[in-house]
Amino acid sequence: MYKRYNFHAYYEERMRFVRYCQEENFETRDIKDGQVTFVEVPIGFGDISSGRRVFLSKQGNALTILFFLSHGFLDGFSGYLFIADNRKPGQKEFGYELDQSVKIEDHWYYVGSP
Repeated sequence: MYKRYNFHAYYEERMRFVRYCQEENFETRDIKDGQVTFVEVPIGFGDISSGRRVFLSKQGNALTILFFLSHGFLDGFSGYLFIADNRKPGQKEFGYELDQSVKIEDHWYYVGSP
């Protein structure tokens, strides 16, 4: 229930951040193909990711962003994964094994790692 509420409550703000990154107004211009970067969400965006940090990755022009619901170094993470090219998440997205991957809508998945 909370997962569904959180997704819809912050959807527009997360999409604003996605557009911001796609326009290369952010650190995305410095990300090399296939590189994964842990970045801080700039002030001016709502509470779109736990700890105000996200994972970013680029493959060509396709951007992938993981917005955290929860994260820890010992107990895994959960969150919303935006995939610009609308592919399914890989088993080892961002170098972490996923034990959950549920499609919410086009481009969006709820994911979690053990």
